[in-house]
Amino acid sequence: MFVCLLPVTAQIEIIPCKVCGDKSSGVHYGVITCEGCKGFFRRSQSSLVNYQCPRNKNCVVDRVNRNRCQYCRLQKCLRLGMSRDAVKFGRMSKKQREKVEDEVRFHRAQLSRAQTETAPDSSVFDQAQTPSSSDQLHQYNGGYPYSTSDIGNYTNSPYGYSTPVGAHALQYEINGVDSFVDSTTAYDPRPTSLDSLTPDNGIMGNVVTTGGGAIGVSGGGAKCISPSPGQQQASQQAQHTQQLRAVAVKIENDQSTEDTSSPLVSTYVDSTTSKQLDDISIPNPAQISELLSKTIADAHARTCLYTLEHIHDMFRKQQDISKLIYYKGLSHEELWLECAQKLTTVIQQIIEFAKMVPGFMKLSQDDQIVLLKAGSFELAVIRMSRYYDLSQNCVLYADTLLPQDAFYTQDTLEMKLVNLAFEVARSIAELKLTETELALYSAVVLLSHDRPGLKGLAEISRLGQAVSKALRLELDRNHGPIKGDVTVYDALLAKVPSLRELSMLHMEALAKFKRSAPHLEFPALHKELFSVDS
Repeated sequence: MFVCLLPVTAQIEIIPCKVCGDKSSGVHYGVITCEGCKGFFRRSQSSLVNYQCPRNKNCVVDRVNRNRCQYCRLQKCLRLGMSRDAVKFGRMSKKQREKVEDEVRFHRAQLSRAQTETAPDSSVFDQAQTPSSSDQLHQYNGGYPYSTSDIGNYTNSPYGYSTPVGAHALQYEINGVDSFVDSTTAYDPRPTSLDSLTPDNGIMGNVVTTGGGAIGVSGGGAKCISPSPGQQQASQQAQHTQQLRAVAVKIENDQSTEDTSSPLVSTYVDSTTSKQLDDISIPNPAQISELLSKTIADAHARTCLYTLEHIHDMFRKQQDISKLIYYKGLSHEELWLECAQKLTTVIQQIIEFAKMVPGFMKLSQDDQIVLLKAGSFELAVIRMSRYYDLSQNCVLYADTLLPQDAFYTQDTLEMKLVNLAFEVARSIAELKLTETELALYSAVVLLSHDRPGLKGLAEISRLGQAVSKALRLELDRNHGPIKGDVTVYDALLAKVPSLRELSMLHMEALAKFKRSAPHLEFPALHKELFSVDS
């Protein structure tokens, strides 16, 4: 039996954020939350804030989606009892403290049990979304609503549920196949959003990790998952888990996880890997491509800010001319900062996508960082093609269709960058790719083995070839030749040099702009991904 040797205040961070499921940093405003949700709630208390939900006021609030709807995120904070007047942990009643201690034991039990069971490695082909801990424990409670008296008891409590978890919680069933969410999986509980970062953080070191087979302090290892639409889709693919792991072994060819001493990423190195896959049959090549396609398509769908249906609805919506005038009226500096902020939001999603691409998390952290730094802008342009309206030659920017000239400045280098970005996005949109094809193409570009600075070339090349094969099969099934014997696959590969040129143009334009405006502060993740000599 696990015995608590440390004070609860020293162990409380084992409990995931009640709001989004990210790694918590303590009790903030009366609730156990991460730094991101703490900062969000603090900002929400401004009298100037007036959040609106663009959907039906029932948006999923988890680690990936928490920035999509501020209204629903704030409502969840309030439902959990966050308040400026909330009591400090040390002033809690005995009953409240016992609840927190129970939950610490609950998550410690998960960690302890997982470490004693030799679970298969799960850092590749991980499908499960880490729910917020409040969602996990609501599910644990059977999904029943809390009683009025219970709500009164936990309004200012850092606990997200009212039913105490006692000794029976230690027997909570953890399945080694269906619940392999851990501190090294695709949903690594470390910050990627800007509101959870400090200037001193090594950001790229926080968003990538390597290897792993033990459930970590994210607490996301419960078998039950909050039944949001995205998570239901993920759970439907759980039946493929063993096959996916076998695919990973076949692709990786028993590659070993590389260690790294880089100060940028060394904090989160985890080399605890185990491969107990002798009894799993290896799928044939066709099955491998099919499973890769499904997995990568799911990663893409779960990390896109808007569905194609929503985007096309926005294309048909009557445009607000005042917004077009607003964007065209931005100063040079304002336009750069506006675009940098939007780009950073997209790249946060791209990072999450990369972490769910099979095999990516098995690469060394150094290689993960090289691939993300080199490919993130290229993937952003690929995603831009989803927002390109061919009938109007405009791109959907936030909720407004903007023409190419809305991004023009007096700088010739920046003009060239904008022109080429629109040209490439338009040319990809003209190919009428499905979401699965666009996802696979993004993964192919991400896993380019010729990026300068890569070390694990053999592993990256094997992964890239496997994804390329899946893309070719998908395209051949859905598209005929474009002209003569030129296929859509050929056309996509021919765009890679233009994507590379775009990435270089962006870095050159950014460096030039930063030299002219060194006083401007860019988003933290943007600064680390696109570091230039300013």
